Amino acid sequence: MNRIINFLTNLLFCGVIAYVVYTSIFGERGLKNYLKLRKEKVKLEKQLKKTEEERDNLAEELALIKKDPLYIEEQIKLKLQKGKKGEVFYIFQEKDGELNDHNNGK
Repeated sequence: MNRIINFLTNLLFCGVIAYVVYTSIFGERGLKNYLKLRKEKVKLEKQLKKTEEERDNLAEELALIKKDPLYIEEQIKLKLQKGKKGEVFYIFQEKDGELNDHNNGK
């Protein structure tokens, strides 16, 4: 009788240990889910950094648009590809596809 109780106690103990190990790895708050969330966090932090840089660039451009009429003129030339009468300017295409203009007044 004593052996049966010891066996059942050991079996129950092993069952509890197996349950704890399983839930700590595969459960809702387990290791597998933690690693997935950590990977997603890194991805979102990179996206946040990129968005903040874009916001800063746009803020700089907005400040230039508000204060610098030469910048506005340069953007018009670049986007419309037109210059003043008698003015020659060159537009070079960079490797990444962005346009970069080099104005040359005459």
